[in-house]
Amino acid sequence: MGINWRYYKITPNLPIVIISHICSTKVPYKTVGKEFIADRPEIERELKAAIKTVARHMRIFLSRKNRIEYERKRIDLFAKYLPKVAKFSTELAGKKRIPDIEPLLRSVRRHGQKED
Repeated sequence: MGINWRYYKITPNLPIVIISHICSTKVPYKTVGKEFIADRPEIERELKAAIKTVARHMRIFLSRKNRIEYERKRIDLFAKYLPKVAKFSTELAGKKRIPDIEPLLRSVRRHGQKED
């Protein structure tokens, strides 16, 4: 059919199955046994359009999934290094009390959840 799957962010190693069904009273068959559908350009065109529509929805789903994973890693990175940055900054400033970073972490997590 000639569909560029990489455009839809579907890589060759991604396990995907697409099943189609044609339902009509006028389905053109190749044989009398109704085992094979005839090669008609309009059927191929409609199947290709349907597969591309499904692929667009898959691209949106995969993009959203990747963005959520990226945000989760970003928030984990903030949570890991922000306490150390706060501690060293406090020492450099010559202060004794380390600032409370929990409100900042909560706002970063809340901002990351809004994008989901």
